[in-house]
Amino acid sequence: MENYKELKKKGLAVIIKTENSCAISYAQFDTATGERLPDLVLPLDVAGLQSQVVELEVKLAEVNGLLAEIAATPVSP
Repeated sequence: MENYKELKKKGLAVIIKTENSCAISYAQFDTATGERLPDLVLPLDVAGLQSQVVELEVKLAEVNGLLAEIAATPVSP
C-alpha cells in the first residue's frame, strides 16, 4: 500500500477486485534497462484494513481529547 495514491495518479498502481478477493497491482520496471516487467500483485486484507480504521479512530479520539484538555488547562503561574 505504500505510495499507492501517488502511484495511482501516475498510472502505476491499480486496485483489482473479484467477487471474493481484492489486491493492488503495481507496475515494475527493470532498473538496468527500464523495461516493463510483470506487475507485482499484492493481496489486500479488507477486513484488516477496516479493523485498522477502527483502531485509528480510537487513537484519534484519544489524541483529540488530550489536545482539548491541554487547550482548556490554564497556564500554571
